[in-house]
Amino acid sequence: MKLRILATFLSFSTIPVFAGEHWSAGSPTAGYEIDGLNGSGLTDGWSGSVSIAGSYLSGNSEVRSLFGKVEATKEFSPSSLTLGVEGAYGESGGVKDADWFHVYSRYEREISGPWFFSVAADYWQDAIADLDYRAQLAPSFGVFLLDNDRTKLSVEIGPSYVWEKQGGIADEYAALRIGQRFEYQITPNTRLWQNLDYTPQLDDFGNFLLNGELGLETRVTDQMSVKTFVNQRYDSEPRSGLEQSDYGLYIGVSYGVGNKPGMDPGNAEAALADADGDGWNFNGAIAGTWLRGNTESSILTASVTGRRRWAGYEQGLGVSAGLNENAGSTTAERFAAYAFQNFDLGEATYTGIRLDYLQDKIADIDYRISLGPYIGYRFIDTATTTLRGELGMTYVWEDQGGTNDFAAVRAGQFFDHQLTGDTKIFQSLEYFADVSETDNYQLIGRAGFDTKLFDGWSWTNAYTYTYDNVPAAGRTKSDTAVTSGLKWSF
Repeated sequence: MKLRILATFLSFSTIPVFAGEHWSAGSPTAGYEIDGLNGSGLTDGWSGSVSIAGSYLSGNSEVRSLFGKVEATKEFSPSSLTLGVEGAYGESGGVKDADWFHVYSRYEREISGPWFFSVAADYWQDAIADLDYRAQLAPSFGVFLLDNDRTKLSVEIGPSYVWEKQGGIADEYAALRIGQRFEYQITPNTRLWQNLDYTPQLDDFGNFLLNGELGLETRVTDQMSVKTFVNQRYDSEPRSGLEQSDYGLYIGVSYGVGNKPGMDPGNAEAALADADGDGWNFNGAIAGTWLRGNTESSILTASVTGRRRWAGYEQGLGVSAGLNENAGSTTAERFAAYAFQNFDLGEATYTGIRLDYLQDKIADIDYRISLGPYIGYRFIDTATTTLRGELGMTYVWEDQGGTNDFAAVRAGQFFDHQLTGDTKIFQSLEYFADVSETDNYQLIGRAGFDTKLFDGWSWTNAYTYTYDNVPAAGRTKSDTAVTSGLKWSF
């Protein structure tokens, strides 16, 4: 087909990432409060958060994963109580790869100075791991080794009792539990957390559970934050046919209720001024999902883009590459590059020319080259907001199961707005059509936001919808993706 992946030239970070959190032995933040990131202030000292996340690709790739979590914490000095419930369900290529449920609670009380006492109770179900249930009760004593406004580090130890049914076999045993937790406030809006729990059976230390996490949370607004973390769960004696270790990289979004105000909004115009100038501004982005163990899936995309604007001229260029694998089968493998030059005709009007190149093995595209002029108009062009439209022609040379060349019309609408000093929203809509065959067209819509983590680094998150009225053989008309990635500006 002729216009199958012209949109790929313009949307580089198409990575399905959003997935969930799977805590062990209670919430990793239970008993910790870093200013501006954990909540307080609801009735009688209760605070809470609701998290929802998921991977969603439909069309030529089928990936569906949904995660949800509700957590509430009550502070009543010198004690705190945390209650939570979370679960996830996922499918990839029509095969179920996630189906778990977790309920947890944790009570903590200060004893004296850095010392504290806690009781954690957990209940799990996991269909993929053939776990009908696992219940655990674990009292412990702990100490804060570091405890200041920016850094928290604690260790705890105590007995535990486990009831479980896995692989149709019921069991119960006494265990030891050793826990370690760490948090560090990197900036007023960004924190790092890490935790590790080790639970060996008392009369058989070769039978143990080891759960660990390392994560980063960045607040977007007073209530909303973006989380990304690495999670590993290790079972030294899994049931027959199952792997010992499950680990992965995940991203999710959380909304807090009763959270402290205190997000540093920054200055939107100053943030844009820092990026302006006559020199080149470059962004490098990398994103992906990586699961190993009982689920095998890898998705990776990397890109570098550059832009320069000066005295009535604008130049841009970029390259990207993507590779997706699921259960050993390659589901995406592509390389793309572009370059453009704009010339201002007046205060709001400009013209330009653009060159694109694409290879996509899954779509059987050995090459696709497009080159064409266009004219554009900036409806809004302020320090914080840009809204523009473009209309032009492009000529395409391609080899997709045979060589071909044709003329096409291209129309586009582009919007971005610097919401705060740390957050930018963006949206675009594009239309491509074969001049000689108007039923052969493609629509591409995209919307999302970038959130600053710290100087030079940000998370970019987007929703992308692509509609191809005449897809290539064996392909569907529409593709939908929730995407996310780490971006570095230099």
